[in-house]
Amino acid sequence: MTKDEVLKLLKNSGGEYVSGEKISRELNITRTAVWKAINSLRSEGFTISSATNKGYRLAVEGVHLSRAALSARKKTVIGGELHFFESVTSTFDKLAEFEPKEGLTVIAAQQTSGRGRLGRNWDSGRGGGYFSFMLLPPIDADTAPFITLICALAVQRALSEYADCKIKWPNDIVCGGRKLCGILTKTSLTENEVENVCVGIGINVNNGGFGGELANATSLKEICGHEIDENKLFERVASELDRAYYRESRADVLSDYKTVCANLGKHITVHYANGKRDIPGVCTDILPDGSMNVDTENGTINVNSGEVSVKGIYEFERK
Repeated sequence: MTKDEVLKLLKNSGGEYVSGEKISRELNITRTAVWKAINSLRSEGFTISSATNKGYRLAVEGVHLSRAALSARKKTVIGGELHFFESVTSTFDKLAEFEPKEGLTVIAAQQTSGRGRLGRNWDSGRGGGYFSFMLLPPIDADTAPFITLICALAVQRALSEYADCKIKWPNDIVCGGRKLCGILTKTSLTENEVENVCVGIGINVNNGGFGGELANATSLKEICGHEIDENKLFERVASELDRAYYRESRADVLSDYKTVCANLGKHITVHYANGKRDIPGVCTDILPDGSMNVDTENGTINVNSGEVSVKGIYEFERK
């Protein structure tokens, strides 16, 4: 589209003015078309200044999520149709309001009722990265749990550009023993066929001041010592999700997952929500179905649900 090409020229100018004549010449469009494209971009939230005999200049974007910056990102399947909101109850809830579509994504600057695993609340104030997306995979129910591992690996890869982080099975991203990101998946079934899988991701980006129940959390800002561009981070995460989900084999994903899994080879404790006793042991393998093998004093068990704590990571001392 013409406006996207105009936007690209302005972004590549390094904050300098670009004359309407130059835009017209490079894109082979009329000056009227340039003017219409500039107005269209302004209506979408881009701040573009103009000056006589100089042309147009795109204002430098801030670090926080904005509709304008998100619309200028590199296109991906996941996030191909993207809906941005300043505030929602949860991106999971908002996603459910749309017709199912592959890669459909909802992202918000704030959630008022964010949720984590096992129904826990997820503190979702401004400064975090909160988004949910939909997949329509042609798979059966037994295969669906592996999507959690794919997403965890993709997010770990993206966040590793900023910090040395690992995956705490199955779907937390941790750094220095503290939680940086949580991932939640929900599968809708008809008989044994998967209709869709919704994935919710919450990343602590520029938020901080964690205490109380969140004392074991951290953020990229705390780790790096400066604010992180939330729009560029989402672009990076979406790109890694596309790579892991659409272009890599399950065998390659599983192999890479194991190399960054904080559980493997570690003393862990499996906690069950149904009142069963906790089971200590050593994690020995992550399987293709997404489950985990644990060596215990009574032999090897297979774990595909429940809460797992890892020695040296925030929940190990849980009673």
